[in-house]
Order: sequence, then C-alpha cells, then structure tokens
Amino acid sequence: MKRMIYILSHLAILTCALIMNQACQEDYEMVDPPLVTGTDDLDEEILMPEDLECYYVTPSGKGLLDGSSWDNAMSTELLRNLLNASSNTDITIQNAERLDGKYIYLAAGEYELVKNDAGINVDYTGCKNPVEIYIEGGYDPQSAGTDLSKRDTKRFVTSLIRKTDSHANKTINSVFQLGNQTSLHFNGCVFDGKYNKEENGTVRAFYPNGTNTSLYLTDCTIKNFNVKKAATTRGGALFINKGNVYIDNVEIHNNIAGDRGGAIILANGSCQLFMNACTLHENSVKTQWSTAIHTGGKAIMCMNNTTIWGAAGNNDRNIVVNGDGYFLLANSTIIGNENNNYGVLRSPSYPAVLVNSLFCKGKGTRTIYLDKSPYLSKGYNVYQAADKNWGATEKDTDYSDINMPDPTLTDGVYQWNVSDGKIKHFATEQEVIKVVKEFKVEDNPIGMQFLEWCGEAAFGKDGRGQIRNKEKMQAGAYDAGL
Repeated sequence: MKRMIYILSHLAILTCALIMNQACQEDYEMVDPPLVTGTDDLDEEILMPEDLECYYVTPSGKGLLDGSSWDNAMSTELLRNLLNASSNTDITIQNAERLDGKYIYLAAGEYELVKNDAGINVDYTGCKNPVEIYIEGGYDPQSAGTDLSKRDTKRFVTSLIRKTDSHANKTINSVFQLGNQTSLHFNGCVFDGKYNKEENGTVRAFYPNGTNTSLYLTDCTIKNFNVKKAATTRGGALFINKGNVYIDNVEIHNNIAGDRGGAIILANGSCQLFMNACTLHENSVKTQWSTAIHTGGKAIMCMNNTTIWGAAGNNDRNIVVNGDGYFLLANSTIIGNENNNYGVLRSPSYPAVLVNSLFCKGKGTRTIYLDKSPYLSKGYNVYQAADKNWGATEKDTDYSDINMPDPTLTDGVYQWNVSDGKIKHFATEQEVIKVVKEFKVEDNPIGMQFLEWCGEAAFGKDGRGQIRNKEKMQAGAYDAGL
C-alpha cells in the first residue's frame, strides 16, 4: 500500500511539472535581438535607448541606461553607438529618427569616444534632409530626474576625449567624422586629444566631409590634438574637407599639424568657416606654412572679434593665417611670433577684405605679406611691419613705430591702449556692418549670411563680450571703451 502511494505521488509531481512547462511554452514571446552597429564587435551586446524627447548621459551610465533621466542615464558606449553610422542603412535611418531635433545632455566627466582605433562616423546619407542633433555639456553629475537647472560649463567640465592609447585611423584620424546630411551642434564641451607636444600623434577632433553637412560649436574648447604622423597631417584640430563650420566663443589651443593649419585647414572651395569671438593660440606646425589657419583654393573664411596668436615657426615659409581662399576679417586681431618669415597674413589668390582689425608683429618681424595680390582694405585697420603697397588706405594706421605690449592673452584677447593722437580714424559699428553686408563671393551674399549668423549685436561688442563705443571702435578684438 505504501509503495502504491509513493508511486502515485511521484506521478502527480511529474504531471504538474509537465503542465507548468506547457504553460511556459504557450506564454513564451519572441523578442528582437540587441541591435549592433556596423563598427562594433558582434559579440558585444549593445542596448539601444527608446525613442525619447531628449537623452541624458553620464560617462558610466546609471540605472536602466535608457537615457530617460539622469537616474537612468545612458553611458559613453551607448552614446557612441547611437551617434555612429551603421553598415545597416535601416539602423542608421532608425537612429536618425530617434535623434533628429533632439537634445543630448552630458553630465560632467570624461567621455572616451575613440574606441578600437575608430572615432565616431556621423553620417545620414539615406535621409532626405540634414539630421539636426544638439549636444550640451556642463551639467552637474549629481543632477536627478530631468532637472536641467544645474549647469555651469566652467565648474562641471564635460570632456570628449581620445583614450590615450587609441588612434582613429578608421575615420580619417578624427574623433568625429561628419558625413552627408548631418548637422551637429555642440555647446559647452571640451574636446581633448590628450597628446603632449613631444608625441607623434594621429588624431584630430573633427573632419567634416559631406553634402549638406554643418558643424556648430558654441562655448567650446579644442585642445591637445596632434596629427604629425596621421594619414593626413594637416589641420591639427579641425580638417574641413566639405561642409560648413560655425564656431562661436571657442578656444582652440595647443594643437599640432605636420604642415598647413596647426589648428584648422579648409581644404578647398567646398568649405566655409564662420568665426565669432574665438581665440586661437599655441597651435603649431612641424614643418611649413600656416601655424594657425590654412585655406585651400576658393574656401571661404569670415571672422569677427577673433584673436589669433601665432606660435613660433621655423622659417619654412611659416605664417599665422594663410591660403588661397576668400577672407573677411572684421574687428579681429592677429599677432605674430618668432620665425614666421611670411608674417601673420597672406592671401595671394583673392584680395582679403579687412576692416577695423589689428595686425601686430609680436615677437616676429612681419605682418601683412603682399605676395602677388593686394588686399582690399575697408579702413580703420592698425598694422605693424606690413609689406609696402599692401593696399592700405588713408583710414588705416601704420603703427610700426609704436611699442606694443608683449604678446599675452587676458580674457581671451590681446589688450592694448591706443597711443594718444596716433590713430586719426576710428570705425563706427554701422560702417563695419556695412562692409560685412557687402562681402560677396562670386555674387553669393556671404557677408549677409555671416551677419545673420552672428547677429548685428556681435559687431558692437569686443571679443570678451564687452560693449564697444559704437561711434569710436578700437581696432581688433579688444576694445577699451574709447
């Protein structure tokens, strides 16, 4: 009898197990496998965030890692995966739909974006219109929920960096490569290459190279990049091959190229650069040509309230700003340095338009280099040691006999006092704006586009943001309030 009860009890247990197993099979639901981008290792599981109104990111991520709040912030890896173009067009389009018009908020910390010797390739070739992406740094890492009130870009530094043992050969030696249909906006971020000057580096910050491609940098810093041994050794921080770049209140320093453009190169006529209230210093080249900015044929560069202090050269045709493109310089300062035998500015192919700007020799011996083509001065420029017959007007001032202060930067500008009685003509704000409005390239109203981007108010301030006397403006990016 006991044996029979024992057998029946085991049969009952087995029957219950079979019923439960069947129930589990009936309730089983297939789920999609984790998405993997074309540039990631296939054996790594990559979680993709849901489609949100905005995304929150910390260096290591938090909670659910879905980016829905600071408490569930995405990680660096997920951010990289979301921005990076995939070999699967459907995934790229899906990511474009997730990101178009959205803001990505970054908490303070370091984000290592160069992985497996590859940077980030932002390319939306399959999209009909440019995909607009906004990335903001400077948020308190202790922020909670969706609170965006705790932002201070000086205190809460957000750094997008190259891991010190990594390169970036798969994306033309750049942290960010911008391809087609891309409009990428950064605000309050530091881009740090982490190189020291003695290293032979291979990575720059940006490589715009696409149709309908734009890069916007506001209140940012680009530093410590180095391409002395890269596949393309030009443009230490920024190599613009195709596209438009807009930089406002950006500091670019301590970047190194092999030759041409220690900080920036505009490669050809498919490039355009607008600069307002920027500071470039300590950017250099290992060999020849421009220590700061270089432009290729028919490239366009406009600047307002920008200060460029050239690094020492090696007398190998070195110059601070050089090229065959179209230049418009308003309210800007260029300072020379030792062994820049070609001076601070050279524009041999098309007459550069200059207004109310300062050309100071610094520790160098030459500023404006004539070389083939005269400049188109619109007056109120102050210059030292310029080549004869460069194109000065009666409203420009030769300041060669005045001892200028030793080159140094205070609040991002070179500060100097006007010598009593030496300068007879001072620009008004409206005169400068008129010159900008009239600047055209092959009938293209570039000056009007530049003015619309800067806003008229930008021409009534100096490079520090201080209000100028609109009826008596000091030449260059610094104004003492005459």
